[in-house]
Amino acid sequence: LERFCSIVTLPPGTPGSEAFKEKFVKVDDENRVKECLVTEGSFFDRGFKKYLVRIEIIGEDREASTIRSTIEYEVDQEHAGNPLLPVPVAWPPLHLGRSTSLPSPQVGEWTS
Repeated sequence: LERFCSIVTLPPGTPGSEAFKEKFVKVDDENRVKECLVTEGSFFDRGFKKYLVRIEIIGEDREASTIRSTIEYEVDQEHAGNPLLPVPVAWPPLHLGRSTSLPSPQVGEWTS
């Protein structure tokens, strides 16, 4: 599964990135894991060569679940000494849904 999922535009002054495109590269409903890879945008202007967010829903409780977010990133040599903000400042589509399943990828645009 490799398909475009969204264009994200953040409000002015948001640290880290103003706008970027991302796509789902893994959707595993059985194990309740999704991975979304940034494909374009200001993350790359800040020296990121790769920026992937993995969301896992942990636990079997229908009333509450734990969401584990993992960020995998690579930075080019030129920016290796710069302070970076590898924090998922906005990924609402990944966090929506019930604890028993993850939402399907949606194509669209949203503003935080």
